[in-house]
Amino acid sequence: MSEPALSLRAVCKRFGAVTVADGVSFDVPAGTIHAVIGPNGAGKTSLINLVSGLIRADAGMVLLDGGDISGLSLRRRARRGLLRSFQITAILPEFTVLANVALAAQSPAWGFVRPAARDAALNHAAMAELERCGLAARADHPAGGLSHGEKRQLEIATALAGRPRVLLLDEPLAGAGPEETARLLDLLRGLRGDCAIVLVEHDMAAVFALADTISVLVYGRVIAAGPPEAIRADPAVRAAYLGEDA
Repeated sequence: MSEPALSLRAVCKRFGAVTVADGVSFDVPAGTIHAVIGPNGAGKTSLINLVSGLIRADAGMVLLDGGDISGLSLRRRARRGLLRSFQITAILPEFTVLANVALAAQSPAWGFVRPAARDAALNHAAMAELERCGLAARADHPAGGLSHGEKRQLEIATALAGRPRVLLLDEPLAGAGPEETARLLDLLRGLRGDCAIVLVEHDMAAVFALADTISVLVYGRVIAAGPPEAIRADPAVRAAYLGEDA
């Protein structure tokens, strides 16, 4: 049986008296979508920061394809194929849409080596990701002029240009309107099978439409985990996090 693309083993993190990760464990098989949900302050973004290497865990392990990456920096994890997005869209607004993705295709998260905008191979790879993410027609436009939803699409395209084994998405639908949300959902559905995805998202309809498995986090601890049907039916989860319309 193959190793999961990503595994967390009893990951713990405290900031003073506040525990943001309390023995968190789960596996994400290759090509699947694992959602992490919970109320504000549950520790979801902190968990993404721990997995990506932006902050270091106090205890536990993060495994990528079975190999322990717990001691690696964010950049070294990115080189291994663990890439992420942020709650606030991170793009280079003065660069073109194509240049943003070409830079990411060249060297994800650890610096630039040659002028990406003049590299035909990089531009070709970047355009392929823009096609995939529905932004090919905007390739020559300044990234700062995109709509909010298009900026989210661009951020996903830049992450995909780094050829991720695992993609961490922190609220990719935040601030998107109905049409933008529909486009982003179609994009995320299309990524299933290409890489493992850990999805933090407040839109419960999106979570249940996308996720293969869900972990429910509260005060840094996983209180329930399983397929969407089991999470939807869990009375404690319904009452605390999903509401009566779940």
